[in-house]
Amino acid sequence: MKHFLLSLSFFSISAFAGQNWMYCKVDGEIINLLSANGYECSGALIAGTACFTGDMARTVGYLNSSSCHTLFDGTDGEYIKNATGNNHGSVSYTTVDEANNVFGKASMERCDNKFFMK
Repeated sequence: MKHFLLSLSFFSISAFAGQNWMYCKVDGEIINLLSANGYECSGALIAGTACFTGDMARTVGYLNSSSCHTLFDGTDGEYIKNATGNNHGSVSYTTVDEANNVFGKASMERCDNKFFMK
């Protein structure tokens, strides 16, 4: 049993370490998009005020995944699509507001140290 728990702990830590982290600020609070309350970052994704750390390709993969699209459940048809990495180290994507038939462009920059300061 002890070995099983040790193996399970190692697997959990490895999975955690392999994640990209994408963040936004809501009312001054830093929120991780991959956390239980990540849906609170949907507005920041549309506005282009979220940021990321880690591997850009994984960030692009997540933003194009169905997991990311669940962040927009409960909105009136807002979502993002077609995320791509660019040469400047940021991620660009298309924003969609179906209710108002509006499409736009936004980007996600790498988080800088200032972002994490209060």
